[in-house]
Amino acid sequence: DPQVLAAALLHDVVEKSDKSLEEITGFFGGTVAMWVLALSKAPGENKDSYWKGVEKSPWQVRIIKAADALDHLDCPPEERPARMKSIKKAIVLLETDEPPVRRARRKLIAVVASMQVDA
Repeated sequence: DPQVLAAALLHDVVEKSDKSLEEITGFFGGTVAMWVLALSKAPGENKDSYWKGVEKSPWQVRIIKAADALDHLDCPPEERPARMKSIKKAIVLLETDEPPVRRARRKLIAVVASMQVDA
């Protein structure tokens, strides 16, 4: 889906650049902007609050966050155990009955298993 891909590519833009949510809305539309906002940690927000917000978000946001957590495993092997906390949270995000989410959860678990990293 083009909107999911756009939100995935832009997920860190609000946090890590001078681009605003209004600019994202203007270029990509309200849905993409809403998903990017849901994926952005607010200044001063703690990680638990952030993850709870993502957990309540649309399935597209949860899949993007899971893919982001998986991408963070592309690191030196000695850093992977520290990154597993996010993978465990991502697996929880994907515990629903929505078909695309179930497929994403199976893939995430399979990839982590193939990397021989304990989830």
